[in-house]
Amino acid sequence: MTSQTSSIVHVEHVFQATAEEVFDAWLDPAMLPHWMFNPDICEESVDRISIDPKPGGEFAFRVTRSGRQIEFRGSYRRIERPRRLVFTWISADNPVETVVDVTIEAFAGGCRLTLVHDLRVKDDKRAAQAKARWEAELGSLGGTIH
Repeated sequence: MTSQTSSIVHVEHVFQATAEEVFDAWLDPAMLPHWMFNPDICEESVDRISIDPKPGGEFAFRVTRSGRQIEFRGSYRRIERPRRLVFTWISADNPVETVVDVTIEAFAGGCRLTLVHDLRVKDDKRAAQAKARWEAELGSLGGTIH
């Protein structure tokens, strides 16, 4: 018998948009603040976004949340437009480097996005929070690209 040593978050969302539109929203610094850091999800504002969208390229976001600045950063492991995006994710609040794997499948009239976030540690509370946040962000993305 093996025990799970890492919490894995799975989220799916169906979009009434092309796979290209959904994929591109992840790498567009003008779009990210409108869905990933949407103030309707959490009281926060984006102070800085830096994105180098290539395999091995890095990204950094600084947001102000409830009067406190928080840094997020990571690097792109795979970029296969419009089907797959894999990147690391780390923040000062959660200093363990995690991995996010986004897969997008096109179908007539839209696409389905599947997100798998490996938290790299076993933490059910953090997994539940991450799942709720990703679901809210993907819902916001759906409203942003229409």
